[in-house]
Amino acid sequence: MNTTSHLLLMALFAGCVAVVGGVLLKDTPRQQARTAAEIFGSLVGAALVLGWVLYFFPL
Repeated sequence: MNTTSHLLLMALFAGCVAVVGGVLLKDTPRQQARTAAEIFGSLVGAALVLGWVLYFFPL
């Protein structure tokens, strides 16, 4: 039985995108980590907000 949640997979994907984005966009490791954290938070936050909006207004 597959027990992997959509939220876990979304966070894993957001983490991968954030790490690659941080490394490509900034030069120093400190800046890379900060940018990766911002990207991760933005992706997860936007997905959660959009999920709640679509819950109340289904398409």
